[in-house]
Amino acid sequence: MTPHDLGLLVVLLLPGMLLSVLLLSTFAAGG
Repeated sequence: MTPHDLGLLVVLLLPGMLLSVLLLSTFAAGG
C-alpha cells in the first residue's frame, strides 16, 4: 500500500463516514 493509495482511501472513506454520522444524528434528533 502506497501513500497515494492511503490518500485515495481517506478521500473515499471520509465522505461516507461523515454522511453516516450526519444521518445518524439527524435520525436521533428527529425520531
